[in-house]
Amino acid sequence: MGNITTLKVVKRVEETADAVSLYFKKPFFTRINYLSGQFLTLVFTINGQEYRRAYSLNSSPNIDKELSVTVKKVKGGVVSNYVFNQVKVGDVITVMKPRGTFSLLPKEVTQRHVVLFGGGSGITPLISIAKSVLNKEPKSFVTLVYCNQNEDAIIFKNILLELEKSHVGKFRVIHILEQPLRHWNGLIGRLSSERIGELLKSIAKLMTIKSEYYICGPGGMMDAVEKGLEINHIPKEQIFKESFTGNSEGIKPEAQNLNFEPRTMKVIINKQEYGLHVPANTTILDAALQNKLKMPFSCCSGSCATCMCKVKYGDVKMVGKTCLSEKDISKGYVLACMSYPVSEEVVLQVE
Repeated sequence: MGNITTLKVVKRVEETADAVSLYFKKPFFTRINYLSGQFLTLVFTINGQEYRRAYSLNSSPNIDKELSVTVKKVKGGVVSNYVFNQVKVGDVITVMKPRGTFSLLPKEVTQRHVVLFGGGSGITPLISIAKSVLNKEPKSFVTLVYCNQNEDAIIFKNILLELEKSHVGKFRVIHILEQPLRHWNGLIGRLSSERIGELLKSIAKLMTIKSEYYICGPGGMMDAVEKGLEINHIPKEQIFKESFTGNSEGIKPEAQNLNFEPRTMKVIINKQEYGLHVPANTTILDAALQNKLKMPFSCCSGSCATCMCKVKYGDVKMVGKTCLSEKDISKGYVLACMSYPVSEEVVLQVE
């Protein structure tokens, strides 16, 4: 189907006062393959300008007939407000094929305990993962720790209740609310690193089998969970995270007192090699787009991995926090939106 296609909106569901889900009809003659946890990039032209935004798929490739994403309205957000106020059933949306390294592939013979930590709209990739594990891994268990401001902010509230009812003993949801609006029997407050230990004790019976930990939500919550897991001696290789927070400030060389000289390098896209001049203190992605090379991109802030490339030769420097794992980086992968060529010769292959 290529990297870009179009999908028709067949259903629109307002999950909360500021979150809406869009359901897309799958194409008749092409197959859109994706893994639970991956994202779909929506492309819009608004007032003559193109915008690309990556939204995690909340649908499961193993269960759901449609593809679906949930968009949370952000104050001042051009795309999120456009989606919330303008997109309707019947609209045809341009999308880039699903991508992302935050994913899970269910296997029927696998037995594991999948522990999900989510906050706000961070539930979107986690519910996709939960549905896949619950329906495709009969020996596995899922625990979801879900943090929100109050009851009205809980996205997929009814779906989560239905999953608990249909998977009794296999699926448990632990809600934590900062400021409940009504009488609340659940946990109250913030998810601190100290609280992680208490939560792990509450699910200790399931800790006897292999456990994996998936984290997605606001930066502060993710940092607290990661620190809490570290304090409780959870190995890093068992922890997976997806950040919706961009790092646009951190990727500027001048912000870190760095200076990158102009370089001429090579980029391989679809087995075709292109020469590329990268001006001083310019990211590889910016230079490629200025030269009209068709490199995939979305967030431009290191959060989505759409522009992930592999360094085939030479030295490349990434600046700022990235969504790539230590394993990815050790294999030579970089994000073009955060990377600068350093050595005299550099060859980069677009994945």
